[in-house]
Amino acid sequence: MKNRVKIHLYTLTPRGAPNSRTTGSARTGALLRVEFADEEIGYADCFPWPELGDAPLSAQLNSIKTGYLTPVTARSLYFASKDAQARLTDKSLFENLEIPPSHFLVTDLNSLHESNLHSASKLGFQRFKIKVGKSPEAEALQIRKLYSACRTADVQLRLDFNSIMTSDSLDLFLAGIGESVDIIDFLEDPIPFSAKKWALLEQKWKIKLALDRLPFENQAQILNQISDASISRIVIKPASQDPTPLMEAAKQSKIQVVFTSSMDHPLGQLCAAWCAATAFEKENSILDWAGLLSHTAYANHPWSDALSSEGPRLIPPSEAGFGLGSRLENLVWHKL
Repeated sequence: MKNRVKIHLYTLTPRGAPNSRTTGSARTGALLRVEFADEEIGYADCFPWPELGDAPLSAQLNSIKTGYLTPVTARSLYFASKDAQARLTDKSLFENLEIPPSHFLVTDLNSLHESNLHSASKLGFQRFKIKVGKSPEAEALQIRKLYSACRTADVQLRLDFNSIMTSDSLDLFLAGIGESVDIIDFLEDPIPFSAKKWALLEQKWKIKLALDRLPFENQAQILNQISDASISRIVIKPASQDPTPLMEAAKQSKIQVVFTSSMDHPLGQLCAAWCAATAFEKENSILDWAGLLSHTAYANHPWSDALSSEGPRLIPPSEAGFGLGSRLENLVWHKL
């Protein structure tokens, strides 16, 4: 496979720290150009998050060389094959599919005020995803300030902690929020996963919990515990996860699914959006608002105009495959 894969490195510069475990420094990813049988060519993205458990980019690319794929590179090659097949027949992978609506992404809570909250809600955004956990006391105060605006606009907040909190610090945070807990849609990865601790948390605060970043090595074990843990959402990142077992677990436990990008290159976003759209076509009853508009988290770069949206709905390009073929073909590619 390595002789048929070429790469193009790229850099994304966050507008601020993307989450509670990372800084605002520039991040490097790799676009892949994969040549399959009969000279079919497909493109995909590889954008790991080592801070959240992924192998670094160099190890990801080396896994393609050796054939011992990681969860990330296995998905990258899967998407490249889908892109190649669609490009061969000159068809868009989004043909006749509907992409579910996405939440409004907020990486810096201090940037969210009553005015821009109302402006976004008028565009159709009913959910706001907020990265929190670095300054819990100040964040609780800011959420209380937003309480009235959220109630007026009829929007809810999704708070993503990336498992940075302890049970005690989270209790203090929720106590600080007070009655504003009413505007919380769910807490995503508030503390490291434990079926017992998560169940106690849900019972104590009467708040919904979302599970993200399942470790690949014990994913099956965790999925067997989701009912006991009182989880109400499973977050699926198609860039590193096969949605099929996660969707099945959600159906069996009667909980909802949130598809999100990995805050990666627009090509990666489109791959995630396609997975969300195909799932929406088959299982729309268990799909909640997605998180597919993450390109706004980065400062302008050459691909900033590759994606567009109408309010909370991502509008895919109309080209064949995932829709970015002509731009990808003009890049400088290097042998892996």
